[in-house]
Amino acid sequence: MIDDELLGEVFAGRRGLPGEAFVDEAWFQREQQDLLRTHWLCIGFAADAAGPGDVRPIAFAGLALLLARDLDGTLRVFHNVCSHRGAELVQEPACAKRALTCPYHRWSYALDGTLEHTAHAGGFRIHVTPEAEMSELGLREVRSAVWHQYVFVDLSGTAEPFNEFIGATATRMAPVDFGELRHDPSFDVEVEVASNWKTIVENFVESYHVPQVHPELQKFNPMSAHFQILGGARYAGQGGTAYGAADNPVPMPGDGLPVMESLTKQTFSYESFWIYPNLIIAPIPNMTFAIIVDPHSAGVTAERVRFWFHGDDSMNPEHAAARAETAAAVVAINNEDIGIVESCQRGRHSPAFVGGVFMTNQEATSMLVQRIIAGRLLQQRGQRVDFASLPTIDIFHDLAPSRVKA
Repeated sequence: MIDDELLGEVFAGRRGLPGEAFVDEAWFQREQQDLLRTHWLCIGFAADAAGPGDVRPIAFAGLALLLARDLDGTLRVFHNVCSHRGAELVQEPACAKRALTCPYHRWSYALDGTLEHTAHAGGFRIHVTPEAEMSELGLREVRSAVWHQYVFVDLSGTAEPFNEFIGATATRMAPVDFGELRHDPSFDVEVEVASNWKTIVENFVESYHVPQVHPELQKFNPMSAHFQILGGARYAGQGGTAYGAADNPVPMPGDGLPVMESLTKQTFSYESFWIYPNLIIAPIPNMTFAIIVDPHSAGVTAERVRFWFHGDDSMNPEHAAARAETAAAVVAINNEDIGIVESCQRGRHSPAFVGGVFMTNQEATSMLVQRIIAGRLLQQRGQRVDFASLPTIDIFHDLAPSRVKA
């Protein structure tokens, strides 16, 4: 059972979440209800419904949702549920042209969610009846926002304004020129991981495991060149100063691809972020990848991985091999991560795992992930939580005073 005292200890940074928090289905259901359904979360990409009339079903947080792009280009999110008898309206990505038609009784809806036609509702060839109040039976829209290419929803309808939610993260990511990113769908990956979603996030935000788990990555992006990024209750991540650096004797994969000029002006070579609760973005010098973390159960999480390259020139045929090399390197590294988080998932079933230990100089970010989650759970249980007490700081491995940036 979720215990307020335990959560308070985790939020204070005095202990880690116990194994139960990663393997127990009741705990997962509470997270789904109190975290994923009450705050902004990322459910997809704008390209999932790229053109007018495009629709795509998305199951997220245990709910059937629907992305629909109107003929005027507006992207909306609806519950993928017919107002008549609850059938799913869309089961496969498609171009709906002008309307969505329920496969059960052929009620149809405009792409803005308006109920337009109730076929035979009043009897054979009688399509109008007082029992079907058209103005009240449209699709139920979900509050949504598009930030760059990412689609966010607030399933509760009561979360803070989206600009407040994303503001601090957007400021931190200001050096990233999202406008020059070019998506290459040939490298899209969707994978199911036998691990709790929190373990995937904890692993992503720390570099302590790099020498052991990623020996090839260690050669051109060593652990010693990483730094931790703590962003209060909004984000966590890591950066590096060696990846693609001119003085690095080991070239990065895809060497020769166009690089993002706005990143070359920074003292770091890249920064990558987990944006609470489930979006990972990694803009690295010659490519950007993102992972939408989609929790399915306590022990199963889906990942949607997408790749973008920098500028129109990067998509030319002469760069095809370099794009493939870069994407393959990321997939290989992610597969190594999958192996270790699945091992953690198996280990956390043991009564011997009572919360683990965090090494502050290496894993303050992983601890912050747990602190944010514990704080949000406490908040939903009616407790007052001082999220302003969570650190916003960069921590470098040498910990010299000049290398700690508040």
